[in-house]
Amino acid sequence: MKRRLFLMLSGLASVAAPFAATAQTPAGNTVYAIVYRRGPAWRDGQPMSGQNLRPHLVYMQGLFDTGILYAGGAIGPEGGLALIIAADAAEAQRITDADPAVTLGVFAAEVHPWTRRFSRNEPLPWAGRPSA
Repeated sequence: MKRRLFLMLSGLASVAAPFAATAQTPAGNTVYAIVYRRGPAWRDGQPMSGQNLRPHLVYMQGLFDTGILYAGGAIGPEGGLALIIAADAAEAQRITDADPAVTLGVFAAEVHPWTRRFSRNEPLPWAGRPSA
């Protein structure tokens, strides 16, 4: 019984090991999560669609087109999340600081290294077609 438990745990550890570190791309870059929340210039009483986010959307599309933005979208009615690829934390912070939504104060943003714990080898099952 102990041997069977040991073999089972050893197998689980070998499967989970590749996913225990900070997510890195094949080029050695790191994936960072940018968490957006309402900033000082957020217009109270206005939905996200009523905020000055057009420059942010253009900026994010540029990051997506160049391969820096992996995924992004809204979190609830007043925030968002973006996964970006950067060489290091300083570069991730520079990318975030250059975001027009941050410079205009519509959003405040925090940058965190993203540590992958669980992952599938398939695309996300989108409820709708993601915008590209």
